[in-house]
Amino acid sequence: MSISGFTKPLQLSDRQKVSLNYVKDEFRNRFVHCDPCLWSIELRGMPQIIIDVLEVIRFIVMEMGCYYPHLAEFREKIPALIDEGRNALLNSQPFGEAA
Repeated sequence: MSISGFTKPLQLSDRQKVSLNYVKDEFRNRFVHCDPCLWSIELRGMPQIIIDVLEVIRFIVMEMGCYYPHLAEFREKIPALIDEGRNALLNSQPFGEAA
């Protein structure tokens, strides 16, 4: 990864911090460390958590000024894919139930 001189710092909102920590603690760490367990995922609130994570991904890829050679061919598609995912989550039943 190369960083240009115009890198914007990532500033997370309190909700984004909570969402990222939730994903890290509840999913990422358990997958990476092969934590044997039974899975039951509560869907209520999950769409907003994923929307928060998608917004962080958008910022890192599109606005931080970083260059990711392996993403170059997808750079134009990434915002549209994130918007598509966000819209799908906003229209999901669990999101509507949590609102």
